[in-house]
Amino acid sequence: MKATSILRCLLRELAGVRSQALDCDFYIFGSILTKCNCISDVDILVVYRDLEKLALVKKAFSLIKAHFPLEIVFMTTNEEQEFRFIETQGAQPLEDFLAARQEMRVEPAAIV
Repeated sequence: MKATSILRCLLRELAGVRSQALDCDFYIFGSILTKCNCISDVDILVVYRDLEKLALVKKAFSLIKAHFPLEIVFMTTNEEQEFRFIETQGAQPLEDFLAARQEMRVEPAAIV
């Protein structure tokens, strides 16, 4: 399955997470952002704001992860700012990543 197809399905699933008012943002990072043709998984950063809702966010992702090859990093907004994860990893908002691929008509990487 092409990575872009997986990400589109993932984005639909994540809309459900957002609709539960879990107040989190999703970023993509890692090998999928490079020009390699094959990747083994999709790296996702989840930045959440409410520690009390973390269990709900993780539960939602455990259901999603059963269908997709994901590696997920969870961070609070403060943790992300402290470690500058988005900046140092070159992470991109998931929606922006998909939109850019559509505009450029880039051939997506394949998941192996």
